[in-house]
Amino acid sequence: AKADGGGGGGGGGTSRSRAALQSVWGEESLYGAVAVSLELLQGVARASPRLARRLACAPNAGRLAAALLSAERPAVLARLIELLLELCDSWQPAREALRPSGAPLFVLLSASPSEGRMLFAAAHFLHAYHNSYEPGGAPPLLASLLPAGLVSRLEAPEPRDFLDAFCSDNPSPNTLWGASLRTTLHEALLRAVAPFCAELVASRTGGGPRPEDRPYSIGTPPRVVYPEQAAELLVGGLYVRLFIACGGGTELASPAGWGEQLLEALVQLSDFAGGDDAAVGGGAEEAAEEGGEEGTEEGR
Repeated sequence: AKADGGGGGGGGGTSRSRAALQSVWGEESLYGAVAVSLELLQGVARASPRLARRLACAPNAGRLAAALLSAERPAVLARLIELLLELCDSWQPAREALRPSGAPLFVLLSASPSEGRMLFAAAHFLHAYHNSYEPGGAPPLLASLLPAGLVSRLEAPEPRDFLDAFCSDNPSPNTLWGASLRTTLHEALLRAVAPFCAELVASRTGGGPRPEDRPYSIGTPPRVVYPEQAAELLVGGLYVRLFIACGGGTELASPAGWGEQLLEALVQLSDFAGGDDAAVGGGAEEAAEEGGEEGTEEGR
């Protein structure tokens, strides 16, 4: 684009270069060339930490992150995410440097909410990104976006655990998830990045500055609220309703400890609802009066 557009060519050179490539190779060949170029960058970044550092810093980090929003082919998207993952592996500070660019949000946004599809490269990147936080550092970004059950899957040794849970439509005692919750997440992410997407569109139609001149700034990350979880009782990482529904088949590390947490949660719910020990005791006394000794035993 620089060669075609000259020193002050703006975005026109890029458009002419793209049109020329399309006329010679066709649409599919163009995307294939982009994927190969990203793969070459990934190989060079692996061999040169210095180049990895340059790619992970401004303005290149913002350009790579913005490209996630416009990748129209899964192969191109996968190569782009793999390049970002390579940067994180080749230069440790890259993970924190990529946070302001919005890359983690854009990778999460690439998943299909209705069909539950996510590239393995995306799950691998999110897994590596989440587990890169140092104790006492900034709060994990993804913890404000995902339910606790999915966050715990991110902290598993392998990204496959998170990928399987994210794509599943079958809630389990420790993970309440499915199409409706994926849609809630997707819509919240869209609202968060909508202004930046408008700037991208304006830049491509000639009505605004180039994206690299005004990179995305994540600011305060959105905190996603899932209405489906509001009616659920979560105790020790397990949803009580789902735990009962599966017949208690989930293995508990400490059954006695979990039972104590459950009792404490029920007492808190009772206090919140206005119940107290006197009311419970009164019910037992009434049962005793009505049923004699047998009633007393039932009350107990």
